Amino acid sequence: MTEDDYYVLLIIISIIGFTLLIAFAIYFLYLPAIRANDYFNQIFETGEDALDKAVDIAKQISITNVQTQAFIIGFCGFNDLLTPDEKNTLWGTSFDEFCDNLDIELPDSCC
Repeated sequence: MTEDDYYVLLIIISIIGFTLLIAFAIYFLYLPAIRANDYFNQIFETGEDALDKAVDIAKQISITNVQTQAFIIGFCGFNDLLTPDEKNTLWGTSFDEFCDNLDIELPDSCC
């Protein structure tokens, strides 16, 4: 073999080595990165769904709280309109102190 044959063989080995390097880089770096990206997207979507559900629960709690406040204010207004005889017939004076100490204001909007 001449010196030129060694250079041709070196070039062929270099091309094969470079091709194998690219193939291994794609297999061991690029494909796992794509899989990891898919996993992260699933995790973020699950987290986003959980946050949306938590926000919906918080809104429902807020609406329920406003409805409860409105009911209590309405009940205390009804209790104030009753005569003492009607109060004694229904429940006595058990709600008078509760309604007198009530510190709730009905918000302008419930939603």
